Amino acid sequence: MIACSHNNELTKNVWNIGLVLRYVGAITVLVILAGVLAGCSGFRPFQKPFHEEHSLVFGYMDMSDAPSSFRWITMKNINPGANTGEYGFFVEDGMFYRTYVPSGRFKFHKFGGYSFSMGGRELTYAFPRQGKQEIDPVIRKRGVHYVGSYKYVKEKAPFLELRFSLKRIKKPDERELLTRLLRKKLHPSWKQIIEKRLREIKK
Repeated sequence: MIACSHNNELTKNVWNIGLVLRYVGAITVLVILAGVLAGCSGFRPFQKPFHEEHSLVFGYMDMSDAPSSFRWITMKNINPGANTGEYGFFVEDGMFYRTYVPSGRFKFHKFGGYSFSMGGRELTYAFPRQGKQEIDPVIRKRGVHYVGSYKYVKEKAPFLELRFSLKRIKKPDERELLTRLLRKKLHPSWKQIIEKRLREIKK
């Protein structure tokens, strides 16, 4: 379970992180989203041969009990000398995914969405800056990399403070998410790679 609070203490089987919430106006929201989507706007996944698009990284976020929707998520390449820009993901019904991810160590940075319950604001949640967390991928070779499925769980907190946990969940699992991706228009090589991974999971 990923327990999010303001104390940044790490306990057994619990990932405690500081929660960052930013309340911004509609104009600023457009700027934030434009910056995130810039990581995706230069490409369409699965349209070129697998070897040209490197690796697929994907997962799932259930925000049904959160004060906001789930609209975007980013990660950073933390290898020495790597480009410090953020990697944006496509988000569809809780599933997030992207290709063009090279080999190396990565760290999920932020995620967020729109909140009607908080006055029509965009909420931004920050992952911890230090240490490798369960969701952070280490890509040693090209392929299909599943980082897990998680659910937002509200935790008790002082007045005017928001705390939550991201609990690892079993469903949808890797097989279900890959099956969803197979319904997309894929380059034949990507179709083969995903089908191969599905066969491996069934063994």
